[in-house]
Amino acid sequence: MSEYYITERLAERPDLLKYPPHSHAIESFKWGKPSGTSDLVLFPSRGPVLIAVVEAKRALADELGNRNREAHAQVVGQLLKYYGRARQLSVEGIQHLRRALDATERHRHRALSPKLILSGRLTEAQATARIEEGTALRAEQVALHVVVNATTEALTGRLLPICEVLARDHRLLINVWALGAGRHDLVPIWPAPVARALGRRRVKS
Repeated sequence: MSEYYITERLAERPDLLKYPPHSHAIESFKWGKPSGTSDLVLFPSRGPVLIAVVEAKRALADELGNRNREAHAQVVGQLLKYYGRARQLSVEGIQHLRRALDATERHRHRALSPKLILSGRLTEAQATARIEEGTALRAEQVALHVVVNATTEALTGRLLPICEVLARDHRLLINVWALGAGRHDLVPIWPAPVARALGRRRVKS
């Protein structure tokens, strides 16, 4: 199963990640230099989260296994890079992006950057200013998701402890999911389903 399949599935069904089904989903979202491209970015149509960054990892079992014991750090590095860029956006900037996407009368998009969303006539500098001016995003308004095709000892032993530290000590809203057996649903790995609400409250205390 390719990462493209995972991303395509989530773009079709944002509700699998607990967002409204008609939220705007952009596959291959282009942040620009030096942040690069995210597998999927969602702009939920309602709720406290204003932007969600999704990384799909088809071969995480191998990447985090004996062949590359430091790959979990690469996954975390990607997430932190995208998180840092997302936090530079403003509440008003996301509203600009959402209104422009609404005008397309569809909810699924591909290979877009803020400049392309807002207007091809804007310069890169003008588009950046448009999405950054205004009220700064808070940590709880930016969500990070890692979606894997299987759970492994490497996943639980290496990646999840880092996620726990990021959530507890830095208040990042981070989630790890695995595809369900039928490939039509997601199983929450971090936070664990039973401790999810309690964990969120502890993070904010």
